[in-house]
Amino acid sequence: MDTLIDLISHLGNQNGIIFCNFKDSIQRVSDCLEKHGISHGIFFRRNGTNGS
Repeated sequence: MDTLIDLISHLGNQNGIIFCNFKDSIQRVSDCLEKHGISHGIFFRRNGTNGS
């Protein structure tokens, strides 16, 4: 996660997307971003739905 935070810090105040393969990864990344005060949103597709 340190590398991700370093990259985001280097890029500065820009929009971006972080892709995670697994829902548990989404939560870990979200927790890390929150811990570092980085504004973000979470979007994921539920199994068997179209995501809406």
